Amino acid sequence: MSLTINRSVDETEPAKKRKSGHTTPKAPHISLHEPGFIRVAHFQALLGDLSHSAFYARLKLKRIPPPDGRDPRPYWRTSTVRDFLQQQ
Repeated sequence: MSLTINRSVDETEPAKKRKSGHTTPKAPHISLHEPGFIRVAHFQALLGDLSHSAFYARLKLKRIPPPDGRDPRPYWRTSTVRDFLQQQ
């Protein structure tokens, strides 16, 4: 019986990292003084790099305003976010 090895140990591919489905904070690309939309990741960054779980916990407790709409992801108008941040 013959055995053929096509790969060496060093050539094996690393295991793919599984995604958690959680959003990571990202700085918004637009100013809050311009009309536009802010997504969850942008809102997290504006709140000081808040984690996904902490963000949704605050949203559930109504410490963060409810989204202005969904398409299917939630979004807030920049005016809503600006007013919320000025009140804090």
